Amino acid sequence: MNPKIKAIDKDIEKTRSKIAEFQAHLKEQERRRIELENTDIISLVRGMNIDPDAFERFMRTYTEQSGKTPVPNNFNTTEENADEDDA
Repeated sequence: MNPKIKAIDKDIEKTRSKIAEFQAHLKEQERRRIELENTDIISLVRGMNIDPDAFERFMRTYTEQSGKTPVPNNFNTTEENADEDDA
């Protein structure tokens, strides 16, 4: 095989390897960013000192007025399901 082709093939493989490394790094950075955003959101919500029902009403009102994606109907199901299991 032509030595130039071998060199190009080697460079292609090296480039593919670096791309895979960068994609993995990007995915990890995106995961970390979302984790930090979620932590910030949780801190803000907890700092509001309102009960879960009032918070749900607030979110539903906000999403309805802003035209954003609606809050799912099972928004507060974690606590409700725990109460139902005890019954």
